[in-house]
This record gives sequence, C-alpha cells and structure tokens, in this order.
Amino acid sequence: MFSAKGRDGETDIWGLACFPEDYDASSDKKYPVVEYIYAGPHDSHVPKSFRSAPWHRAYLDAGFIVVQIDGMGTANRSKAFHDVCWHNLKDAGFPDRIAWMKALAKEHPAMDLERVGIFGTSAGGQNTGSALLFHGDFYDAGVAACGCHDNRMDKASWNEQWMGYPVGDHYSECSNIDNAANLVGDLFLIVGELDTNVPPESTLRFADALIKAGKDFDMLVMPGVGHSDGGAYGKRRTLEFFIEKLKPGNSAEKSTSESTPEIATPLIQTEKLQPQTAWMDIQNHYQTDLETLKRRLPVRVSEERLSQTSAFLKAWESKLQTALDAEGDEALSESDIEVARELQSAINDEKNVLKTDLDSSEKLRQLAPFVDQLISLTDLSNRVKPLDGQAMAADVQTLNESLPASMEGSDSGENTEPNSVSVSQPVLDAAADLVDAYESWQTFYEGYHPDFNWWVLDLAKDTGDKLRAWKATLKVDEELTKKQSEQVASDSSALPAPAETFVFGEAYPPIQTWSQREATWMPTIVRRFTRRGRDREKKAAQLPRWKEDLAALELDGKPFEEWSLDDQVDWHLLTAEVDTQIERKRIEDSGEKLPPATSSVEKDLSGTPVGRERIELELRRQFIDHSPEELIELAEREYAIVRSEMVRVAQDMGLGDDWKAAVERMKNHHVAPGQQPVLIGEMAEQSVDWLRKRDWITVPPFADYCWRMIMMTPERQKVNPFFTGGEVISVSFPTSEMSPSDKRQSLRGNNIGYARATVHHELIPGHHLQMFSNERYQPHRRTMSTPFWLEGLAVYWELKLYDDGFARTPEERMGMLVWRAHRCARIIFSLNFHLGRFSPDQCVDFLVDNVGFERRNATAEVRRSIGPSYPPLYQAAYMLGALQIRQLHREMVLSGEMTEREFHDSIMEAGMLPIAMLREILKQEPLQRDEPPRWKFN
Repeated sequence: MFSAKGRDGETDIWGLACFPEDYDASSDKKYPVVEYIYAGPHDSHVPKSFRSAPWHRAYLDAGFIVVQIDGMGTANRSKAFHDVCWHNLKDAGFPDRIAWMKALAKEHPAMDLERVGIFGTSAGGQNTGSALLFHGDFYDAGVAACGCHDNRMDKASWNEQWMGYPVGDHYSECSNIDNAANLVGDLFLIVGELDTNVPPESTLRFADALIKAGKDFDMLVMPGVGHSDGGAYGKRRTLEFFIEKLKPGNSAEKSTSESTPEIATPLIQTEKLQPQTAWMDIQNHYQTDLETLKRRLPVRVSEERLSQTSAFLKAWESKLQTALDAEGDEALSESDIEVARELQSAINDEKNVLKTDLDSSEKLRQLAPFVDQLISLTDLSNRVKPLDGQAMAADVQTLNESLPASMEGSDSGENTEPNSVSVSQPVLDAAADLVDAYESWQTFYEGYHPDFNWWVLDLAKDTGDKLRAWKATLKVDEELTKKQSEQVASDSSALPAPAETFVFGEAYPPIQTWSQREATWMPTIVRRFTRRGRDREKKAAQLPRWKEDLAALELDGKPFEEWSLDDQVDWHLLTAEVDTQIERKRIEDSGEKLPPATSSVEKDLSGTPVGRERIELELRRQFIDHSPEELIELAEREYAIVRSEMVRVAQDMGLGDDWKAAVERMKNHHVAPGQQPVLIGEMAEQSVDWLRKRDWITVPPFADYCWRMIMMTPERQKVNPFFTGGEVISVSFPTSEMSPSDKRQSLRGNNIGYARATVHHELIPGHHLQMFSNERYQPHRRTMSTPFWLEGLAVYWELKLYDDGFARTPEERMGMLVWRAHRCARIIFSLNFHLGRFSPDQCVDFLVDNVGFERRNATAEVRRSIGPSYPPLYQAAYMLGALQIRQLHREMVLSGEMTEREFHDSIMEAGMLPIAMLREILKQEPLQRDEPPRWKFN
C-alpha cells in the first residue's frame, strides 16, 4: 500500500502497487505501469485486505508494475472528497491518480511513466476511455470493456445519482462519444453483444465517433457475451495488447539512449508523406456540415431534420456525380476519384440512416401522438422569440394531458412487464431524442425567465416526469430491430421529401470551387507533431530532433523556395512552435520565477506572473517585433483615443465630460429578466444584414442558420460574467437563485450597449463564423491556435462596425466604447501583471477605474485573465490582433489591392494564423527559409 498527496497537495490518496518478482530498484531496468481502474462513485475500490487476484500475477510475470488507486470522487471518505464526481464523471480522480503515480515513481525510479497503460470494465471502461481522451499526455494505452461512454445512454437510476438531472452541458463535456476527437494513444474496445447492463450501443457509438474523427483503434465484439471483460479470451487479448504497446522487458536505454535505432529514426519521414489534396478537404466539408446539421436539428424524427438531411444528401449526390462525369482538363485524377467514390459510399450509408429515421418517425408517431407538439415546443429557433408564458403553459398542459393516454395505449398485453411496449432500437433512440429535447428546453428557461417560472415550471416538471415514465415503457426488441434493419436495407422506397427551402443555399456544395486548391504537404507534418508523444517529458526530449528534421526538410524532393506558399507558412509556424516549446522548457527549468500573487480581498483571486523572458518569447512566437513596454505604450495611446470618444458620447448624453456617469446610465439600459435571448437574436440578425448589404464578407446561409443558444449556469457566470460564443452562444444573465446584488450586477453588466458589441463578436462575423470556417478551411492550423487571430479578428469587427455607425444610440455607442477601453486595459493590466508590476487587486481596480466595469465583473475578468487556463498573451491579443488586422486592412483594401469581400473572405479561408503570416498569405509573397516575417506597428 502507498499513500501520496492528491491534486490539492493536502489530501491523502491511497492505492495498491504490485511489483514483479524480478523487480530490482538498483538496476537500470525500467518497468511499464498498468493501472486497473474502476472509479464508480458508489464505493471505494482499492482492496482493504489480502485477496486472490490471478490476473495480477499474469501482468507481474509479463514484467508490468500493477497499480490500483482510489482518487477523489469515490466514496467512503469525506463529502468534499466524494463531491468531486458531481456533474463530473470524466474526472474519475485522474489528477490524483497521476500525482500518486508520480510520487510512487520518485521512490521507485524503475517505474517507467513514459509507458503507462490503463484498463477497466463497465464504469472502468468509461474511465479508461476518459483517460486517453482527457489525459492522453500521461496514459499511453488503454483497454475499455463494455464502458458507459455517454451517461445519457445508460440507466438513469445509476447515472443521475452522479451526473444529476436535468441533462445539461456537463453530460456532453463528460461524454467519451462527444469528445472522441481528443483521443491520444492506443485504445482497445471490448464489448459483448448481449450486454444487458450497459447497452452495447454505447461502445458502438464511441467507435463510430472515433471513426468519424479519423482516429485509429482496436475493437473486439464478442458474440453471446454479456457485461464483462470478455472472460478468459478477453483477458488474454488485453494482456497481449499491453505487451505489444508498452513492451515490458525492454531496458531503460530504449527510451533514453540517443544511439538506438528508434531514436535515430527521423520524426519526419518524407518518403512516407502524403499530400493533403483538395478532395480530402471536400470530404471534410461533407462530414463537418452533416454533423453540424444534426447538432442544429437534434431530434432525428422531426420533419425539418428529415427534409433538410434529404436535401443535403441529394445536393451532394448530384454535384459528386457531375464531378465524376467531367472529362478532359476537368476530369478527376485517380486519387481524387477514389475519394469521390468514398464520399458516394458515405452518402449511401447516410441515406440508409435517413430511411431508418423516416421509418422510426412513422412508428413513433403511431405510439405517441404528441410527438409533433413536443418537437414544436422545443424547437431551438424558439429560443430567440418572445416568450408568452400563459400560451406556453397551455401548450405544456395539452402535452401533459396527452402523455397518460399514450402510456395507457402502449400496453400490448403480450409483454412480461405491465404497461410496456416492444420497439426497435432506432425507435427507442428517437424517443430518447424527444426526452433530451424536452429537458434542454426546460433547462433553458428554468430560473432565467420569470414568466416561465410563474406560468410553466411546476407543470413542466410534472410533464417531464411523465415523459420519462413514458420512455421507460419502451423496451427494445431485438427481433423488431433486426426486422427494421432488413426492411430498410431492402426497401427501394423514396427518401423523405427534400426541404423546399434548403438551409445551405442553392449553390451548395460548391465542389468546383473547392477543388481548385493545390495540394500541400505540411498539414500532415503539423498533425503528426501535435499528436506525437503522449508523455510530456518524452515529447519535450524529442523537440531538438524536430528542430533538426524541420531544418533539413524537403517536400516532394523540392527545396524551400519551390514549395507552395501555404507549405512555407506552415513550416515557419511549426518551426516557431518547436523553438518556443524548447525555450519554454528552458525557462521553466531555470527556476528563475516570480512569486505567486494573491488578492488581499478575494481569497480565490490569484495567479503567477510569468516574467519578462517568457513574455518576450511569446511575442516572438507571434512574429511580433516589439517589447512589452512598447505594446503597453501603444495600448495607452489607443486608450486615450477611446477615452476622448467616451467623453464626446457623454456630452451627447447631456452629462458633460463625466464619462463614468454616462457609463452608469448606460448600464441601467438593459432588458428585463428573461428577455436577453430575444435581444441577442435581434442583434444577430441585424449584424448579418449589415454585413450582407455592404458586401463585406461571405456569410454562408448555413452558418447563419446553425448556431444555437443556451443559458450560462450561475457557476460559470462567476468566471464568465459576459456571454461566450461560437456555434453555441452561452448567455450570461440573472437567475432566480442569485442574490439580489448579483442579479443587479448581472443585469447591468449585460446591458444593451454592451450587447451591441458582444453579440456580433461571439456570433457573426466573430467567433461562430471564425470557428465555422476553421473547421472547413486549413483545419490543421487550429492545432497551433493564436488568440491574435481568434480574438483579434472579432475585436477588429467591433472597431469596423462602430466606425460604420452600427451603434444607433449614444448608449449603444458608449457600450461599444467600454468594450474597446476594456481591450486596451487588458493589454495594460495583463502585461504589467506578468512583468510583476501589478497585483491582482490593482488589476481589478484598473478595470473598475478606467473601464467602468462592475467590481464583481471586473474581479471575474481578472480571475480568468491571470489564472492558469489562459496563456500570458491571451488578454493582450484582443486589441493587439485587432490593430494588426486594421493595419493590414489599410495595406490591402484602402490601397486598392483587394475589395472588402476579398480581404475578409481570404482571412477566413487562410485559417488561424499569426497576423504577420496572414499578411504573407494575402500578399501572396513567397517566404525565405531563414527570414521569417516580423510584425511592426506603423
């Protein structure tokens, strides 16, 4: 038994470690580690007494050190220890487990923490998946048997004890399926086809998500086997998997010697490189758009989902066939034809899925006449419409009254369980969509809209209970599932009628345009760098080799000067990233650090300044040729301009030069509780109309359609006092459970003037459109992301829209100016903090005094800014990036070289880049290998 401190440095974490018989701490031999995990919160699991464990012996004999640990979130300790699991099953105590193993390795240096495996069954299978999705920098290989990979899929009686009800965003955050794209390491999935504890569907959907994310993994489906690790066969395969992946018995020199063949092998093997072709990008467009459409229309049996998906597949099928039929110069190459055929196959598969959904729709509507009413009630587009509480209550009452009748009618009289009905698995999945949609609808309004709480809440809770009870009466019949599958496969009937108004637009998909992009080689290398090496120390040790390989790199046998501009840009990006990581490690190892800084007012407001050397390093990583002092001076000049404009607006408001009084008046110009979603919907529509009328940028119809809205939890509002965006905009506004003071500050902090800037910052043309483009154009560049593009471009649009008169009233102008002042202030306070000049309290005071923020909101901003979640230049990047793009606009558009639309579309299609590199893309000027571009403000 071994005890070590957990994540907090205080709590004792207990675990068991077993060592091979030949273990010799004094030798140079290194032993890989295998952890057996079961982190179910209902109990603790490390043995408390001696007992037989034959499988331990097999692993020890193979040369592994075996460990078993109870991390935070398991039972039989304190309430605080147990509460870690609440809404947070993905945690599984991993920070404690990793700390425990590192502490044990200090006492037993023969433990090789560069080779760590993990395996478990049931909840342990879920935990194993989470280990490689969320902690792939530590765990190298895992075997997940019959795991519950999404807690929405398994029995509520167990999962809701830990994940709570109603279903919220935390379910998705903890889902292995939703986070499959994060997989790092070697994964082996095992599932029994007759599992009656955790549905096999859970593992199959996880596998499906991994495939769609392009992740490699192993899988074993065992016929006739239930909920288990596969018995003797599964145990043998599991041990063999770890022997293959972790290679026990190899000496320490394997991972440390510079002279071994493994180390000598180039990290970039040019002879094995494959180019990224335009048709690969087209394939990505298809998959990304289809997945986004399904997220926007989550109920698979809704008429809109069926008709829009049908139109989508029809459009792709037609354009693909046109491309395949092309002749002469437009004829596809053999490799492109192969990709196009793969796309055709994927479309045919999706057509079968759609036929299944259509058939399930008909069957479900026969069982539940309330389906269409529930879909109409929970339609996501309703969230930006005014709420009539009395009318909504009447709708919910009708739904409520229809549920008992549906339940009574579901008793077939032939089932072993009373009031149950046999259905196929797809019908049950569709029913689950309805329940999820209802719970999401209730979560959106509950506590946020007074009319909902007054008119609807009690009735909504009762209806939700009845709806879940109705779903519980549906039991999967394997014969019905098989029959439905065979019927769909053999059925030549038509698909659902395509939507008359196609949300993607008439010209979609523009395959001819997309296919013009030239092939590039660097994306493959960039992806390999960002994926390679699961252990931080091992990856850090490889960085010098990466630097050497990049310095000697030739692509397709050509020297740097003959590469495409995109490849030249990516080479400089990757080289800069490698150099920066090497220098970060050197700075960290030097031990020359500034002490942590803690607020004297707020106990949880603290951070550690990174120091001048690190700041200058990060500026070089962004190709910015300025000192921190020069940037602070630039911010102070910009702030003076903003302050002058704020005084002018205050005068327009009849308040003389008192801009603070004007800000105070503006803060009280807010909508009533519950009305913020409507305001956001209106402003989002206005910003898109503004852009389209001026022909400033292409706004794809689907991008305008696919964004969604949720309400931010009170807990998140403590860190994010203003709403955040992307494909999902999360609205920060008062809830019924807040204190009166917090309610007032939330209302004032999310006033109409502020929203005039933040809505388009978070949606279109800001973060939603940016991320929409990043997923479809140059997606590999997201892996080396930069806030100077992500945040800087969104703030650039704030400046441009303000200058064009988008703010209609003095209050709206003041709101947009406060945000601009805030961006300037972020440069000043964040750089001064990291240089050791400002304390956390001084940062808060600076925002309150110079921007006019509420102290609660200013504190939350500083807490987020100086904490460990954001890199040191992130806050400064908002305004600095905006000023860079504004300067670039002068160079490219005001000079007449590009139109507004060409300029902004090119930025979106270039992907996420430091602005100095973006300039080279726009100017189409070849780069020199030894002379990376540098940015100077003029």
